[in-house]
Amino acid sequence: MLAIRCQLLGETFEGGAPEDPGAAEWPPSWMRLFSALVAVADQADPPEVELLEKLEQLQPPAIVADPPALADAPEMAFERQAWVPTNKVEGKDATTTLPGRKNAARGWARFVPRSPDILYSWEDDPLTDAERALLASLCRRVPYLGRSTSPVIVEVVDAGVLEEGVLVPASSRVEDPDSTDLPTYPVRVPFSGALAALRDAHERKNAGKPGDPWAVGAYVDYRPRVRRSHPPTIRGPFRELVIFALGGPQRDGRHAVEFTDLLRKAVMANLPRPLPAVHGHGPSESPRCAFLALPFVGHPHADGHIIGLAVAVPELEPADLRDLWWALGATAERGLSSPVLGQFTLQRLAPVEQRRAPLALQAWRWTRPSDTWVTAYPAVLDRFVKDRTEIPALIRQTILNSGLPEPVEITSALRPFSGTLPGALDLHPRETTRPGHREGFRPYRHLYLRFAAPVRGPVVIGSMRHYGLGLCVPVTSPATSAAREAEPRDA
Repeated sequence: MLAIRCQLLGETFEGGAPEDPGAAEWPPSWMRLFSALVAVADQADPPEVELLEKLEQLQPPAIVADPPALADAPEMAFERQAWVPTNKVEGKDATTTLPGRKNAARGWARFVPRSPDILYSWEDDPLTDAERALLASLCRRVPYLGRSTSPVIVEVVDAGVLEEGVLVPASSRVEDPDSTDLPTYPVRVPFSGALAALRDAHERKNAGKPGDPWAVGAYVDYRPRVRRSHPPTIRGPFRELVIFALGGPQRDGRHAVEFTDLLRKAVMANLPRPLPAVHGHGPSESPRCAFLALPFVGHPHADGHIIGLAVAVPELEPADLRDLWWALGATAERGLSSPVLGQFTLQRLAPVEQRRAPLALQAWRWTRPSDTWVTAYPAVLDRFVKDRTEIPALIRQTILNSGLPEPVEITSALRPFSGTLPGALDLHPRETTRPGHREGFRPYRHLYLRFAAPVRGPVVIGSMRHYGLGLCVPVTSPATSAAREAEPRDA
């Protein structure tokens, strides 16, 4: 297997799509990387030219990025604007250093990925050892990908089996042919003669003639890969998780609903217009955000105190999504204030900061696909019951009402599964209702769930899921079943 990894050294990628320079090209295409290799190669060195000619003949690679495609996270794309001197000399000075030039507004497409790593992988390795070493040398010379504001480290690596975030050509034989309903994305790739086309475009541009090297490339449809041997990941009701680090006095996880109610009200106050996804008044099937308090759980010494807050965002219309992002930004700038809880700051962590942050502040902690999930906070069931014998069926219905598939295994308990998830919260009934509301105490349970296929989080269950109760953590350890045997269960 041949693989090339590009690691962005900054938090953003700048590079516009040839067909729409105002939109970011994400993931960066194989053609873009090939062009970067051409730019650093010695065109007078026959071995390097022969290698480039061989690379342009390769089949399109699988591409691994997070998110896999721009369409999966359009809110992560934006435009960087600045005033810069024009190239045209007009005879009137507008800058102090470049006589005869004016300043004009320019914009550059920019994208903020969740991960700085992009991997290009080929199932076969057609290169000899000498060619592979030469390719590694070319990769080390590449200073940036896209614009010069996107510095990278490029290296030849050994890639294992690729599972998550993989895009493959739509005609690839490794994907499940039954998955014809998957979305497709056009991606630029080199073609036979791409090297000559790049040279010609470069020469024409230097001569002042029409010709753009960045527009060279053939388009191939890509789609997410689904292998027959692996069940496809099930997407839950939420498309994005926006996480804020919480600054201020440390508070126990028992205050979770107080924090999420405070965050929800602050976001509503900052919205330019009422948004049903936030205030929750509307048809029962309308998508709603879930406001979460992220606890310190899963460590042997975890105590369940709140480390951060988050908003799980469902599929929304672009206009609603834009207003929500604006309100979240305004809320973070102003922080939170409560006469009971205290004063708190909210910080949206940059990708580089997230990698150094506590585990609870890393999105994958709550979103990683898994077929097994356990509650950090108890899940409040959807209605009152007259008899305890109704609870097992009600738990199952509550899970379905939360937008999740039916589990193949459900274990419930009044107390946390502390052997599986240390630090999980054991709440009092009055801590499972909204502040100021006297609707009575619905039954609640801690849950251990196993699904038939991996489910992508965040997974939040129950009638209080929009206030963060029923928040689950993915579990992958095979020892959890044994640990669960010692836990208290429902009768």
